[in-house]
Amino acid sequence: MDRTWKLFLLPCLLLSFLASSSAQTCNSQRFPDNRQYANCADLSALNCYLHWTHDQAAGTLDVAFRHTGTTDSRWSAWGLNPSGPRMQNTQALVAFVNSSGVANAFTTSIDTMSPSMQPSPLSFEVPTLSARFENNEMTIFAVMRVSDSWLSTSQVWQEGPVSNGQLGIHPLSGDNVRSAGSVNFLTGQSGGSSSAGSRTRRRNVHGVLNTVSWGILMPLGAITARYMKVFKSADPAWFYLHVACQTSAYAVGVAGWATGINLGSDSPGVTRNPHRNIGIALFCLATLQVFALLLRPNKDHKYRLYWNIYHHSVGYTVIILSIVNIFEGFDILQPEDHWERIYIGILIFLGVVATLLEAFTWFVVLRRNKSDKHSHSINGRISLLSRDRWVFLYSPNGPTRRMDRLPRDVVLDILSRLPVTTLAQSKSVCRSWRGIIQGSILLDKHLLRMSGPENDPCIIFQSPPPILDHYYFVDFAAYSGRYKRLKSFWVSTMHGKLVASSNGLLCFCSSSAIHICNPLTKQSVELPKLPSESGMLGFGFSPTTKEYKVLDIIYQRKRLSSDSHLAPFQSKVQIFTLGDSQWRSLGMAPYQFIDRQSQVTVSGRLHLISQPGEVRMKDRIISFDLTAEQFQAVPLADHVTLDRRFFELVALRGHLCVAASNASCGLDIWVMKEYNVKESWVKEFIIGGYLPKELRSTNGRIPFFKSDFSAVCSFKGGKILLKLWRNDLVLYDPVHEKFEDPMFEGALQWHEMVVHVGSLVSI
Repeated sequence: MDRTWKLFLLPCLLLSFLASSSAQTCNSQRFPDNRQYANCADLSALNCYLHWTHDQAAGTLDVAFRHTGTTDSRWSAWGLNPSGPRMQNTQALVAFVNSSGVANAFTTSIDTMSPSMQPSPLSFEVPTLSARFENNEMTIFAVMRVSDSWLSTSQVWQEGPVSNGQLGIHPLSGDNVRSAGSVNFLTGQSGGSSSAGSRTRRRNVHGVLNTVSWGILMPLGAITARYMKVFKSADPAWFYLHVACQTSAYAVGVAGWATGINLGSDSPGVTRNPHRNIGIALFCLATLQVFALLLRPNKDHKYRLYWNIYHHSVGYTVIILSIVNIFEGFDILQPEDHWERIYIGILIFLGVVATLLEAFTWFVVLRRNKSDKHSHSINGRISLLSRDRWVFLYSPNGPTRRMDRLPRDVVLDILSRLPVTTLAQSKSVCRSWRGIIQGSILLDKHLLRMSGPENDPCIIFQSPPPILDHYYFVDFAAYSGRYKRLKSFWVSTMHGKLVASSNGLLCFCSSSAIHICNPLTKQSVELPKLPSESGMLGFGFSPTTKEYKVLDIIYQRKRLSSDSHLAPFQSKVQIFTLGDSQWRSLGMAPYQFIDRQSQVTVSGRLHLISQPGEVRMKDRIISFDLTAEQFQAVPLADHVTLDRRFFELVALRGHLCVAASNASCGLDIWVMKEYNVKESWVKEFIIGGYLPKELRSTNGRIPFFKSDFSAVCSFKGGKILLKLWRNDLVLYDPVHEKFEDPMFEGALQWHEMVVHVGSLVSI
């Protein structure tokens, strides 16, 4: 085994010796006429070498500068610069092959960044100067008489083209910008310049930062966004990955861009116009992309399409310009070839990955569309993915053809299950859909389903004074997540006091008029003027006659003729049916109703709370039959004692309920399980006191006003929405007896609120 290893190592050592001996160094070089030099140095760039002998007694330097691997169409130069390792102020020796084929040498003082390269005297004497060109090597021989200050200084060497006897400008990249260093003719030391090395390092750092950021991370972020979002399980992870990737690319790219600006300021007279201009454009476009992220509208915003077009076009432009500028940088920096090949390999890899993902995602989308068409599709654009979720898919066949394939009853049943906001958007699919959605059959079916216990209601909030004509709409049926989206809307006639909501319409009252409107369709109508001053208003819908009615109740008292006591309360009642031309009088009613947001419509009857009078002490809840247009007391069970307690009416899951404050500063809720049946009253919920965390005192005590809250509505999961004393909202889970704060996307400040069943019914 040892002998085998020796036989293997011997050829390797021999090859290594031959390779090292064949590499040219200054020590292996020979000169004609057996010239000998005391010192030599291998210069760091352009295959150049320096030989010299210092005669201290005579004060002279005998130098030989050799440039190997050149041609007779190139000039070579070497010089000294006491100002530093740069071109300006260099005292140079220049050699080239003239038109006669003879090597010619001369001196020139380089005083500007654009020298004429014409013969001129130097700052020191050069008694002897000659040049020799053979075997593609140019050698300059010179004897220089210099002072001691020139013995340790900076040296600069260069080469460039010769055309028709004229010396051209040398290249401004690669080794030509690294050909500077220091030399000490006394100690024999020669090396690269620290400032030149620093500049080279900065150029390399500039190239690496920009290649990694603009050339790798940017395309990777675009690939992540384009292909990951196809998969539902990757949402919203793809968005955060995309933002992280692009933000990192921008941060690293800005560092690379700043390095390039610094390099440009340190290199006066050196211009890279295409590279610089593309870099500035990249920085500006990328900065716009970052700010555009902060201004990104919601997905359903009308300007989102234009934002997407801008975002995609600018993003792909940045990637294309980045790749072009990186190759511009390679041409300037001129690194070893394998670095450019590595980046080309990375681009090829990213291109192959993008191509494969493009094909795979198209396969996934087409397969998903095909599956949806056979199982859930009702036309070419909309596919039902779950019971109450729809996604718009575009198809070249159009929606009308596929609509005809389904029975009309099936289409009506499917559309009636949509949240009202989605149903409103579906009107824009096609004309046939618009006709179906605007038809009375679907509207009645949809309204009946949305008002049922299997669906969650909507809530409309009215902004606080002085801006009372701005509203927020929350469709709880459309968003199953924790965060509920607030949609602001405005209708010109929606101003004044928000009276009530009934069957998809809202009633508003101002000092000048009463309006009925549909906030989703933006339709509204102004009611005729009342014959007299308006009082308390009520609003409801009769499911029997399909009519909307508005009540106007004015309080009145009558004195008895025999004494000074007041008679029981009397109220003058007027009614208006939507579609009529005038108000009608219903005479007098023996009640004084409490004017607050507590009127509730259940079973076609509008329910109000009356003030106890001298005759009737227990007739506290009064119903108004919207069909028969008659008042009637609602029977209360004996155990439901409300005479001396603050209470409000609320409808929970279609049942008439009474919510009253209890002794523990909480809320008791009685539910009438069977309408108008006295014995069906049940105390179903007992809710304890609650206070938001920000209002709790540091010592754990609860302020006295914590009991002032009321019930608003209930949801299909069993939770109850409560309103606190300062218009805060809280959800109560009666199963686990826990409270939680509902979360809204956006700031919510409101003055009035109403539970609303959304509908597209026309007025």
